[in-house]
Amino acid sequence: MEKKRIEGLLYPQIYSTFLINGEEFNIQDLTERYYKDALSLLTEYLMPEENFCKSVQIHKNEEAMKGIITSYMKLFEQRMTLACFKKQTGELVAVNVLGITRSGETKDDITDEDMKLLQKSKKFTMQGFDIYDTFKTDHYLNGFGLGVKPNYRGHGISVELLKARIPLMKSLNIRVSGTSFSSIQAQRAAVKAGFTEVASVSYDNVKIAFPKFDFSRAAGTHCKYFILLNE
Repeated sequence: MEKKRIEGLLYPQIYSTFLINGEEFNIQDLTERYYKDALSLLTEYLMPEENFCKSVQIHKNEEAMKGIITSYMKLFEQRMTLACFKKQTGELVAVNVLGITRSGETKDDITDEDMKLLQKSKKFTMQGFDIYDTFKTDHYLNGFGLGVKPNYRGHGISVELLKARIPLMKSLNIRVSGTSFSSIQAQRAAVKAGFTEVASVSYDNVKIAFPKFDFSRAAGTHCKYFILLNE
């Protein structure tokens, strides 16, 4: 059964507060009121910029984007996605899409070839690392994309979003989180937030395995897989 948080049971909540140039920002649960804003942020900024999505221009593929939006809405409904808001104005400035992934799950409903390629390649980047076997679990908190509006970048918002996974995991009694970070900037943020690198693969090797990708404009040389433990 799909794990879903119940409203009123530690949901929604604020996980951290921090200042940027004297202005206060909150990291908190994404609620239904902001689903549309979150989708706009992710499709406008993350899809054209993330290394794998950019390499096949997924944002220009109408069928793929419809599938991505449907998937994001299902993840939002798990009520585990984190968001960053400017407190004074209530503006949504960043989103980290999160959800539970379970052992044995398949995505047989994917029909678009580019989406199938992205799914296969992300598994390839784990380089055989088995999160279920390593931590003796049948589920973990997975990351499905982190986007920050351009005018709010360079202030550590990604780090704050990633740090907030620990209190979220504690409230859900989840031991481990795992995520592929494709850009050098995201990888640096993960390290600052306390994540541990467990797998790495160069884009040259990904290209050999999946020739359709064009990583000529990739931000960084490697895709890396990180885990975060709730201990």
